[in-house]
Amino acid sequence: MKRRKLKVTRELLELLSDAQFSEFKMLNLRDSFESRYGLGECSNSSELRKWLYRRILPLVKRGYLIKTSQGDEQAVVYQINDQFKKTFQLHCDADEPKKKAESMKAAPENSQIRALSSKLSQYQVDMYACAGECKEYQQLAVDYPHLRDQIEPMYRSARERSSELMGQLRAINNLLEQTGSAK
Repeated sequence: MKRRKLKVTRELLELLSDAQFSEFKMLNLRDSFESRYGLGECSNSSELRKWLYRRILPLVKRGYLIKTSQGDEQAVVYQINDQFKKTFQLHCDADEPKKKAESMKAAPENSQIRALSSKLSQYQVDMYACAGECKEYQQLAVDYPHLRDQIEPMYRSARERSSELMGQLRAINNLLEQTGSAK
């Protein structure tokens, strides 16, 4: 029976080759991967964790990683053994150092820009929702003047959230403009 080819991405290999990952938990791996490379094609952190797990599981099955469990799922720890280091370190060392340095600089920068753009989009959606909420409270106060005392605090709260979101939008826009990545 043929063995399936391992699907280990360059980014995952780089991360696992890092000295801090001689022992790791899946959530630590996910957080480090996300901060260094972003979510990639995944839509959220949970999906990224599942994607990483699907790449880690074959490494465990083939003996490159050792999985130790301490009872509950949160306590699962993975250890990189010598076989992994011998097999995969050769592939990492074969890359040109200059190329590796360039990709390590570009990947976090691109992922950070994508993360900021994503955050900006979410804030814009929230801002439109707050604006609609404010308009609706104003209309409700006109339509139901006897409820004005109950509506007024909700209107002020929505207006404050709207102002806060406006400040967050400006901050991210300013940062994106500073880096030359503005939409």
